[in-house]
Amino acid sequence: MANFLYDNAREKFLNGDISWSRDTFKVLLLTSDYIADKSNHTNLTDIAQTSRIATSDALTNKGITSGSASASNTTFTGVDANKVVKSMVIVKQNPTDTENQTILIAHIDTADGITGQNGGLTTTGSDIQIDWAGTDDIIFKL
Repeated sequence: MANFLYDNAREKFLNGDISWSRDTFKVLLLTSDYIADKSNHTNLTDIAQTSRIATSDALTNKGITSGSASASNTTFTGVDANKVVKSMVIVKQNPTDTENQTILIAHIDTADGITGQNGGLTTTGSDIQIDWAGTDDIIFKL
């Protein structure tokens, strides 16, 4: 599957319900158990707990240039060993941290470090850094 923005997220961006510069966004590392559905998946309850490997802290230094969203590199601290990361999902974090209000934004499965690792990135118990710089810090484009 290719990288994409979830349809619900596109609609919320267009309606002004989501602001890249004001809202809090995090990244989840996921197993192959999660089968992304860009048309029907809308919030974190659509991703089973068993598919989630790790969740990042909030993205920092977010920027917007020519319709593209960017941020500083993302570090996942002390990720459990022997998990295979197959994709990442960016979410808009709800202030109350409820899953049914945490919105799925983007699904990424072709980032460096994921596709370049024999079908997935196997965790070692160390930190994992996602380097957005490979695309000038661009995470996705509306």
